[in-house]
Amino acid sequence: MYKILYIIIALVTIEACSQHSYQSQFIDNLHLKDYKLLHKFNTKDSINLGDLYGKQINDSIYSDFLIIKKTGNNNLIIYSITKTDFHNTLGKENIPINRNDFYGYSILVLTRQGMDIEPRFKIKDSLLKGDPIDIVYDHAKNIFKVLLSP
Repeated sequence: MYKILYIIIALVTIEACSQHSYQSQFIDNLHLKDYKLLHKFNTKDSINLGDLYGKQINDSIYSDFLIIKKTGNNNLIIYSITKTDFHNTLGKENIPINRNDFYGYSILVLTRQGMDIEPRFKIKDSLLKGDPIDIVYDHAKNIFKVLLSP
């Protein structure tokens, strides 16, 4: 009886950890040097929500973004966009982006609590624009997330 209970508890713990495994990712200053600080997100009371860093392809196009919250000497990644994968502290967000011709992102707007980015696709020698993506801070869940249209 106890063995079955321990197995059930272990399985529930493993499942909970796998769903929230992204929550504890840190980046050290050595790896952060590949990124440029672009913006600081704040509440209206000037409380820092996180700092936006981007990995540049050129002057206006970025391949990756990180939103980092500093906790003591640690840099906690609270949101990341790596190529076409979007992650917050709850896990991967399902954003449909064509991976085949993907090139990078341009920043359309940076606000106090979010940003609008636009994917770019390289087809032959042209860069084509994709649909804008809105990333906002959700105060109820205390996370950054993609704002999906109804």
